[in-house]
Amino acid sequence: MNATTVNPPTGRLLVISASWPPDASGGAEYAMQSARRLAARGVDVHVLTRTDPPRMEHPALTLHPIMPDWSWRRLGQVKALVDALSPDAVMLHFLGRLYDHHPMVTMLPTVLKRRHERLRFVTLLETSEGVKRGKWGLLTHLGHQWMASRIGRRGLDKAYGTLLRDSDTVLTLAEAHRHMLQQRCPGLDGRCVVIPPPPLLTFTTHPSEVARSIGRRQLGLDEDELLLGHFGYIYPRRGLETLIEAMAQSKAAAADVPPYKLVIIGGSPARLLRATGRPDYLEELGELARKRGVADDIVWAGYIDGDSDALSNALHALDACVLPFENGVHLNNSSFAAAAWHGLPILTTQVPSTEAAFEHERNCLLCPPGNPAALAGDIERLVADAALRPRLAEGALTMAKTHFCWDRTIESMLTACGLDSAKPPAEPAETPSR
Repeated sequence: MNATTVNPPTGRLLVISASWPPDASGGAEYAMQSARRLAARGVDVHVLTRTDPPRMEHPALTLHPIMPDWSWRRLGQVKALVDALSPDAVMLHFLGRLYDHHPMVTMLPTVLKRRHERLRFVTLLETSEGVKRGKWGLLTHLGHQWMASRIGRRGLDKAYGTLLRDSDTVLTLAEAHRHMLQQRCPGLDGRCVVIPPPPLLTFTTHPSEVARSIGRRQLGLDEDELLLGHFGYIYPRRGLETLIEAMAQSKAAAADVPPYKLVIIGGSPARLLRATGRPDYLEELGELARKRGVADDIVWAGYIDGDSDALSNALHALDACVLPFENGVHLNNSSFAAAAWHGLPILTTQVPSTEAAFEHERNCLLCPPGNPAALAGDIERLVADAALRPRLAEGALTMAKTHFCWDRTIESMLTACGLDSAKPPAEPAETPSR
């Protein structure tokens, strides 16, 4: 879904994102795709990001990869760029660990708005994770104390600095995040907007059955094999250990269940795996599959580029999608959005904070996280019940059209930034019917 037609300028926006392709993360892809779509709506978009590795350029955007880190000594570079660009708005894509848990960026709304009174500052929270003070050194602590004395301590949040207090709008990707933030900052209510992320891929232009055949061929699988799929970057907390164990249990206990294979689509974000102390996580999963006797039933498809239609074709090749998130499904899970837009029946996990939009047996199957036996039972049901799958698929596609739309997301961003909304350029349909 690449926007190529650009409207006349309707304002200037500086996007600040520590994560940007070629970083292997959903946050990097979301930052770039949303920036591209804002540019297609006529906004003069500039992006401030890291220096290394070389950042991915795009003709509709002006990239400023000048930040070797996000420490106090880099605050001057941010202020200088804003002074030079004089943007109408700044949008910060924020997740504490992406900024090395340093508090500098959490003070930006106050610092920049004091220098530019008419500037609008928008914070987009990718998850509810702020900065962690336990990661700070002595100089970071001292700098924070000095800055707090200058900008005011009232309403200063330990994890978010002045992001909640002084941002004109806070965008969150899930209702659960908004609820938590409103508890931390009672005055946030009218300034917090939920915008679930749409799927981060280009949809195939092939009819669904043609796309299915193409996808099966590129995965090296037969037309008549029953395929479950897991889609998304591979890292801990996505529940893949639970899925492998559930798969082993279902195949051992249910002789009457039709045979099936599991396709795991997605790359491994090396930086995140190093940060979690598990750089060999993919090898760990492969070893678990071998120990549980299901290695021959798993196809590791690896990373598939979402800018071509290859990823969309691969999703069309699936018969169902299984997303057993350890933290439960929420509206910010773009993997769910992609599967739903492809009309796939989806089996996922529910926790108390899972939004009411996820309806058991209507638009997905919901089971408790970290429970291989429960997941195995639902896999058996999903595989064996041919009438259940189309009902869930229809419900998922209906939910996708209601909650995961790029036009709605970009309109919300434009409104938050106080920018005029030009007519969007023509784009392909979000997905062919399944």
